[in-house]
Amino acid sequence: MPDKRPGAASKRRASRTVPSGRAARWLKRRAQGARDGVTHAPRRLWHSVRFALAGVGTVMPRPISQSGDKRRALVHVVFGITVLLVLAWFNNRQGFATATVVAAFLGLLYLFWTAYRRFALMLIAMMWWLATVPLVAVLTAAPNESTLLEEAQFGPFFVGTGCVVWLTALLNRERQPWLVIFGGWALSIVAIALALRLAADQVLFFVWALLLLYLVWRGGLHFTVTDFFRRRLRRGREYKDPTPEQLGLYEQLPKLSRAYSWLYQMAEVDAIVVGPTGTFAITALPGTGPLELGLRRKGDVTIGRVSVNPELAQVAKVVRDAAQKMDTRVTVLATADAEFPEGSHGLITADISVPGASAVPITIVRDSLLAGRLQYGVPVLSHFETSLLMHRARNLTPNAQEVGEEPGAE
Repeated sequence: MPDKRPGAASKRRASRTVPSGRAARWLKRRAQGARDGVTHAPRRLWHSVRFALAGVGTVMPRPISQSGDKRRALVHVVFGITVLLVLAWFNNRQGFATATVVAAFLGLLYLFWTAYRRFALMLIAMMWWLATVPLVAVLTAAPNESTLLEEAQFGPFFVGTGCVVWLTALLNRERQPWLVIFGGWALSIVAIALALRLAADQVLFFVWALLLLYLVWRGGLHFTVTDFFRRRLRRGREYKDPTPEQLGLYEQLPKLSRAYSWLYQMAEVDAIVVGPTGTFAITALPGTGPLELGLRRKGDVTIGRVSVNPELAQVAKVVRDAAQKMDTRVTVLATADAEFPEGSHGLITADISVPGASAVPITIVRDSLLAGRLQYGVPVLSHFETSLLMHRARNLTPNAQEVGEEPGAE
């Protein structure tokens, strides 16, 4: 029997329109997401080009060679193979064995693409480079009639050039080595076209010259050249009048690998280190004796029952400002020649309060373990990014009282 109470009909109509309203809102959100993706794609591309060409933009530390979710990819593969095998069994049982092989091949291909996409793209780029060798050889032999001879001479050279570009991309820890390989291939074609118009007998020279400039640029060497001409390359290369604690810190830095660079006494901190594992600001804490955390109050750090929180808060404030100028994430470390608590393994992390900002985590490490702490972890910065961050670090104001310069002096 229908409900004749007041408002019952309107409630029934509202209940019938709820699913359609939800679907409309869902479609509206998806359309808005697609529209934002289309409009933001050119902007992201422009920001990427500006960052690659001029080093303008935020440097966000992210794992370079991080693989995909293998467990999820494996679940998708098992489900996809099962569906394909069921369809093959009901449609064509005679070709079931062939369908099984095809399904397994497609599943493994999907798993490889999902879990190792970076390596797969790099493999595709190298295969493209090798596959176009005959075409490029024919192009270089176009002005002459000795096509086979030119191909025999140019083929090994072009393959060797591709291997050099690939190895350079790996050594530079490129986030997208396949893009660097494709870029080197495109520049090789441009160099060949220029050489055929200007000097056909200098094809190899044109290719090598243009690729050398390209690889030097991808390595970030132009930032070092810029600092040299601006007379900032020597900033932070030497320290002056170090305290015993600072000297203990500085003796640990040469133990780092060659992939790391550092500056002494910059931006009111004792050292700034930039390397594959990130950007670090390090200060040396004074005092000896037992290091204790939370002795008087929560978050209080004491060495020999003397609080070092004021020094740590000042360093955290300075590093926060330096991180904004460098436009990247900076990890704060502090070294101490103290007696660490039992079970800490020479490493303690404390949250230091900064006025007007959230607490900053600072890791206090025994000075003899500093090099191991800095090099711990997976690479998160490419060679281009480390060169850019060193360029930005050199533009920070040196410690005037320690290097004998006025702030901002050249």
